[in-house]
Amino acid sequence: MPRSRSSGLRFSSDSFAWIFRTNLPPRRGMPLPTVQSRNLFGLGEIIQVLASPGETLKSLAEARKSLEEARQEIKESKERSQLPTTHTFSPLPGFFERPAEIRTLTRIFEGPPSFTVLCGASSVGKTALLREVLSSSRYHVLHFDLRIAGFADLAGLYLSMNKQMEQYFNILSQTEEGYQEFEKEAWAFKHDRLNIERSIERGGSEIVKTSDVARLMELFQSALLHYWKFDPQKENGNDDAISSEGTRVEVTHQKQHSRDTERTAEKSPEPDACAPIGSEYTRRRMPVIFFDEAHKLPALIRSKEAMKCLLDSMLVLTKQDRLCHVVHATSDSFYQSWLRQLNIMQHCKIICIGDCSKAETRTYFEERLLPGIPESLRPNLNFEAIYDAFGGKLVHWADYVTDFINAGGDFSIERSSHFLQAHSLLNLQLLHASESELDALEKEKHGSRRSTAHFPTPPPAGFKIYTPLPSVGAPLNRFSTASTAPPSFKAMQLLDVMHKVSATGAGPGCIRYFALCRAIGVRAVDDMVRARVFELRWSEPVTVEGGGYDKVLKLERYEEDAPGPVVRPTTPIIAYAMRSVLREYEYEPAQEEEEEEGEEGDTAVGTGTDERIEKRMREREREEYDYRESSGMSDDKSDYMSLPDVDEY
Repeated sequence: MPRSRSSGLRFSSDSFAWIFRTNLPPRRGMPLPTVQSRNLFGLGEIIQVLASPGETLKSLAEARKSLEEARQEIKESKERSQLPTTHTFSPLPGFFERPAEIRTLTRIFEGPPSFTVLCGASSVGKTALLREVLSSSRYHVLHFDLRIAGFADLAGLYLSMNKQMEQYFNILSQTEEGYQEFEKEAWAFKHDRLNIERSIERGGSEIVKTSDVARLMELFQSALLHYWKFDPQKENGNDDAISSEGTRVEVTHQKQHSRDTERTAEKSPEPDACAPIGSEYTRRRMPVIFFDEAHKLPALIRSKEAMKCLLDSMLVLTKQDRLCHVVHATSDSFYQSWLRQLNIMQHCKIICIGDCSKAETRTYFEERLLPGIPESLRPNLNFEAIYDAFGGKLVHWADYVTDFINAGGDFSIERSSHFLQAHSLLNLQLLHASESELDALEKEKHGSRRSTAHFPTPPPAGFKIYTPLPSVGAPLNRFSTASTAPPSFKAMQLLDVMHKVSATGAGPGCIRYFALCRAIGVRAVDDMVRARVFELRWSEPVTVEGGGYDKVLKLERYEEDAPGPVVRPTTPIIAYAMRSVLREYEYEPAQEEEEEEGEEGDTAVGTGTDERIEKRMREREREEYDYRESSGMSDDKSDYMSLPDVDEY
């Protein structure tokens, strides 16, 4: 029997009804809506909004605020992406030419990559020389000026180095023809930094470990290896061959070789005349990692493992793989000792920058300073007298001439700020050293029978100068925090050394460091250097200072031609102030020293020093005892130093 049309449709609808079925029983009193009935879904939310409009307005305000913050973040991200990458390592305006130093630095940077330590006293022009040489287009400098360091912990060091490395490869891919592929190397640094930044947001800056710095240096090593092996002409040739595979025509081998030769001649730069012919280091842009004031690095990164990892990776980049130059500029004499403790110094080159020679100083005075001095004031300037005070320190010359012009020509050297600072430094060191000696003598004499109530304060610590480096010989994880330790040198020892180095007629003299250490002790000499009274030079400077070689004073006859580091005044004005301080103290060398100088021409620093100090202390103690007895003062430590005592000493 044939089915009717209506029964067929009903069977079809019943067969698909199981899809919309549910096992949940329907609610009582609320039948399921049919197609013809009206759906009241959302009516409860409307009632809730009408019942609590305050909550609704609050949620809407929060949503609006979130949208505005998201819009501001998007806008700022677009602004950051449009900022141009800057590389502010340019020559110093008004740079005074120093041919010997520029020639030396140029030869180093045009040769194979090396780890160079550029040392010298403050304000001798180390940074200005490097800026003059490295501002050439042949170099890209990753500059870290620790005077204004952009980091103070391991996380900051990682982020700062990562950004500069990323910037280097971005500039390389944008400015060098055929090096667009190195944008991918920049991406590697970017994504690694983003991962670290997310970790810092979750767990703080302490989450950055030494392994992260090691991974960063490994990324830089891999990218530089790719850079030095990369051939842009070969890569471009392969791309052209692939793109023109279907339309290439046959040519003879001779014609193809001639075209390749012409193309290579057009694209290859001419080799530098100062470098070996065919040297790869002169045809590519050499990266240079430059840490200025590098002796501040241990104070910023207080992790022995991180510092060792960073320095070892720099050795790998320079000495092992020859990928880039590394330069550390420092004005701290003990930075080399700290590197030697880390087993780094023996792999480095040492370049010492000193003051200008007398001929260079005269040229600077006549060509740079004299034209700015009024004609009426020029007769009051004596070049020889000024050079005797300031030597070849051009910064001091410029400051003195400025003060001389401002004072109308009536301005002596003793009134200059640099002389006053040097004079104050020497007096502070002598007074604090003598006070420490008196305290030690009193403690030794009365320590067994005087109670600690007489010593409410710790012993005097001397006039300490800040240094970020740990003491030589101390553990590497201990830094210079022993501010309560008294100075290791005595006042008479400092006067003895001042007499030896300031008594020469041709500028400040030098004393062999190791011979002086044997005479008065290593700690005493090192504390004098840390006090910024003397400078420790580990090698000879590039330019000979003064009119000729400085007189090197010998402490022992067998050391006449012995090489090695020397101790000399930090600046010429300090040597000039030493002569003034010696006259104020009415210093007279020991009789045995005078006889030895007259007969043999040698000096013996420290001979008779202990005997003289003990005699002086006994006399001083007797006078203080008589003064206390006559005035009825108590036997308290605060009464031991008085104004008459200071004047007498």
